Amino acid sequence: MLKDSPASRAFIRISIFLLRSVAPLSTTYCVARVAGWRPFASSTTLHLVDAYAAIEVSFYLLCRLRKWWLNRPAPKHNLPFSSTERKALFLRTWESTPNPRNYLSLWFKGVPIEDLAREDVKAWISWRMWNAIERWPTNEDDLEEYLAHLEGVLKWKFPDGRSEHTSMAVTFEPLRIIHRPLLWYVCFIGGADFEMCAFMRYYGFAFYSTGFSNLLKSLPVRPWSILTRHRSPSSQIPYWYLPHDSAERIPILFIHGVGVGLHFYLNFFKDFLTKVRPQGVGMIALEILPISSRITGPFLREAEMACEIRKILSKHGWTRCVVVSHSYGSVVAAHMLHDPTTKSMIGPMIFVDPVAFSFHPPEVAWNFLRRKPTTASEIQLHYFASTDPDVAYTLTRRFIWSENSLWREDVEKRAATEDGRSRSCTVTLAGKDIITETNTLGRYLTRSQTDQQPWYEQDDALKDDWKRCQWTGTENLEVMWFPELNHAEIFDDAKDRQALLQVVERYSVE
Repeated sequence: MLKDSPASRAFIRISIFLLRSVAPLSTTYCVARVAGWRPFASSTTLHLVDAYAAIEVSFYLLCRLRKWWLNRPAPKHNLPFSSTERKALFLRTWESTPNPRNYLSLWFKGVPIEDLAREDVKAWISWRMWNAIERWPTNEDDLEEYLAHLEGVLKWKFPDGRSEHTSMAVTFEPLRIIHRPLLWYVCFIGGADFEMCAFMRYYGFAFYSTGFSNLLKSLPVRPWSILTRHRSPSSQIPYWYLPHDSAERIPILFIHGVGVGLHFYLNFFKDFLTKVRPQGVGMIALEILPISSRITGPFLREAEMACEIRKILSKHGWTRCVVVSHSYGSVVAAHMLHDPTTKSMIGPMIFVDPVAFSFHPPEVAWNFLRRKPTTASEIQLHYFASTDPDVAYTLTRRFIWSENSLWREDVEKRAATEDGRSRSCTVTLAGKDIITETNTLGRYLTRSQTDQQPWYEQDDALKDDWKRCQWTGTENLEVMWFPELNHAEIFDDAKDRQALLQVVERYSVE
């Protein structure tokens, strides 16, 4: 992430302006050429510029058509909950919330709860618990029960009727997409992809592609997909494989976050090869293309994702691995944990800047999809991630918060086993994270579980003693706090990467 300064803000705004100007300039050029304008004396130069401008205009029109397709109403996903399970989930969200008033207010885009009416809140609950805006008579009794509970939590009675305010029902809202020129995909994303490929091959990773049939299903095209002799057992997930050679240690499964794929993590991989690889520890680095700034297919749903990853692990005979996930990669890790078969293949887990623990509060949705950017890093996030077509589609139309979420109990319960194998979990949090409210998340992960009261009624709800705890590697769940870092910056600084690699090395011991 960019450090905030006037120079950084100017740099990122100018960069975005130049990228956004490609399509209108190309269109203007083509119109002028049709009108007879001849800007170059050289026929060769003229033909080259003509061809490029025409390609950019055609690409823009195709992207407009695709934007319409992406903006179609979300398919109806009936949440597979019984009435009892749904109620338990509803109660769980409020018991895991330190400030219910702020929680509900931000879901309604900052509107004070005193300005909301019963029908507004019912519509929000319907989206949250049934993934539907419309309501059915069969749900009314449950809705009334949930609303009554919420009024008890808030100590506030909502008036009858409906107001003008609506919630962030992100699954059904129009996508906020900003066009990227073909130049961006071919030169910048393609260039970063090529550099990553050269690095991984040089350091001994083998690429497992999804085959020739998928070659043209992703832009930019990846020619090494047909040059490699290795085929992924998954038809959806390509990956890089470093053989595991140790009988005393367990291998690493790495899952990246939203960005440009694995290119961002090359320094981390290089340090891994220096510090951990000499002990025979192997790695599989997955490539989740829908969150890698590409034009490609949709992000897999929970059951599909777990199944595809299970195929990959089984191909290499991995029955147990350390899962290292970053940011949105924690969603993939959640899918693995929710699948009983894949869950059994997971050893210790490391969550770096995770978002999966924070989907029931509104901050991630607000910061990623709604916030007006002001700082350099927020502007960077907004253009290069939030408004990317495939990322926006993933975070809205393909997003089911209940199946993508993780809870503290999900990682704590699996650690308390009797087979003598470590299933510990470490979460690293950045104090200046612009996506996740890490102060609240840190308190949630470390707060006392002995008090049976809901979190919002506990006296120690806002204590920060956990920030001063030292990582030991012996606890079921530990949190590492980096107060001066922003989201993803742990991978930028060599000292911070070493702290992360210390956890990876410790957890790789069988």
